[in-house]
Parts: sequence; C-alpha cells; structure tokens
Amino acid sequence: MKNNFSIKNRLLIQLFAITSILVITFFFTIKSFIGNTVISTQDGLLSASLGSIIKKIRVEQDEIYVDLPYDTFSILGSMKDDKVYYRFDLNNEFLTGYEDLPTQNSYGEIREPYFDTIKYRGEDVRLANVRKTFVVKNKEIELLISLGQTQNFQKIINNDVTKNMIIIFSLFSVIIIFLVLITTNSTIRPLNKLAKQVGSRGPKDLRVVKYQTPLELKPLVSSLNGLIQRFKGNLVESETFLAEAAHHIRTPLATVKAECELALRKSKNDKNRDHLINIIRSVEQTNRSSSQLLEQALVKFKSEKINLKNTSIRKSIERIIVNYKPTADLRD
Repeated sequence: MKNNFSIKNRLLIQLFAITSILVITFFFTIKSFIGNTVISTQDGLLSASLGSIIKKIRVEQDEIYVDLPYDTFSILGSMKDDKVYYRFDLNNEFLTGYEDLPTQNSYGEIREPYFDTIKYRGEDVRLANVRKTFVVKNKEIELLISLGQTQNFQKIINNDVTKNMIIIFSLFSVIIIFLVLITTNSTIRPLNKLAKQVGSRGPKDLRVVKYQTPLELKPLVSSLNGLIQRFKGNLVESETFLAEAAHHIRTPLATVKAECELALRKSKNDKNRDHLINIIRSVEQTNRSSSQLLEQALVKFKSEKINLKNTSIRKSIERIIVNYKPTADLRD
C-alpha cells in the first residue's frame, strides 16, 4: 500500500504527537508534585500537633496525666469538612480516643513520626503515629499515640488545581499547535519555492537550478541538475544525429537530382519523362526537409552559444553614427 501522506502532514503528526506526550507528562508531573506538597503540608501539621499533645503529657505522683490541647484540635478541625481522630494506648491497652481506630504496626519518634493513609469510616484518613516512653514507679511504660485527619480539604485542593491546570494546559496546547503550524509551514516553504521555480520554466529551459536551498535540499537539487544535464546531453546527441543525417542525405540527393535532370534532357519518351519529373520533385522535397533539419540544428547550436552581457544603448547608437557618418558626408 502506497503512503500518500505529504511531508507536511507527517511533520504535523509527529510534532502533535510529541507535543501531546510532553503536555500530558508535564500535567501529571505537576499534579503529582502538588499532591505530594499538600500531603507534606498535612504531615507537617500533624507532626506539630503531636508535639503539642506530647508537651501536655506529664507524670505526677506516679500517674500519667494526658491533657488534650483544645487549640491543636481546633486548628486541625478548622479545615473544610475535615475530621480529626485520635487514639492513645498504654502498654498496648486502649486508653482514650476512638477505640475502633485501627492500631498501627509501626510507630515513629517525636522528631520523625510514622505516617500512613488508611480507610476509616468510609473516608481516607492520614495518620501520624508516635511512641513515647515514660518511667512510672521505676518501670518503663510505653504510650502509643495515633493522630489522624481526613483528606477532604486535600481533595478539594487537588480538584481546584486540576481544573486550573486543565485550563492552563489547554491554552498552552492551543499556542503550541499554532507554533507547530507556523514551524511546519516555514520548513516546507523552501521546498515549495523550489517547486515553483522549476515549474515556471519553459519547455526549452534546460538550465541548471541555482536556487539557494537549505542544506537538507542540496541532494535533491544536485540530483535534479544531474537529470537535467543527462536529458540535455541526450537532446544534443539527437540534434547532432539529425544534423549529421541531414548533411549526409543532401549530397546523395544532389547527385540523384543531377542524374535525373540529365536523364530528363536526354529522354524522348513522355512516360519516362513524367517518372523523372516525379523523382526530381521528391528529391527536392526531401532536400528541403533535410535543409530545414540542418538549419534548425544550426540555430539551436548558435542560441546555446550566445553570451549575454550588459551593454549601453547610448554607446551602441554612437557606434552606429560613427559607421554611417562617411556615407552621410558623401551625400552632402
């Protein structure tokens, strides 16, 4: 099956494909980066909240007192429609909070909490988990704290960012398509100019193509000039053959004509004279045709040998006046 796609269409398809891949890649890269940034911000907020909670935990009279800071939970709950969940376990036994909140397999330290995203009560919850060791009655007890926040606000931010990015990348794609069209037309323009220059030539114009083309079109121009030279050489050989043939035909024809005229003078038979007259006429017609072929080849040869140069009309007129001045003086 022949591929009838033009070079312009191929370039457009390739550039559109590359542009689409780049736009889609940038879109998802930026979206992922923003999503990770939002998660990091939420993790930082949860980590700071855990720090505030742990500061409120104290040991007095061999007892652990947990004072939940209201301002911390107020900040976490101020996000749009976000909920806050927490759970405290003392030596792997539930102490306070949401008892159905799943316990975690890993817990971090205060400086580096362990973060995880779980499904809880039908919502995505981001959890920060830490452990803190206290000494009570000369015994080490371990307090496990899990603080979680839903990701509704994060989803709202992601949706808003996605909508804005779609608008921005749509406008960007339109601009890119416009630039691709301009670039493609600029790339094809030298080829169109070359085709126009070659197509505007006459049927007898066999000059080499001297159009300034980009480097990529040099092989095409070189091949085209080679084809013109070969065609011109074949044409010259054909004209030379015709001229030689006409020249060699004229001499035998002249001999035949002379012999026929001599025989015509000597012949007394009318029938033979008529035959000789017809032969002479045919010879003359053939001679005229060969003369025309020879003259055409001569004119063609002289026309190709013409050397064009710039001349001055004023100087030409002055030379004509100088040449005709003696004749004019004689008439006076």
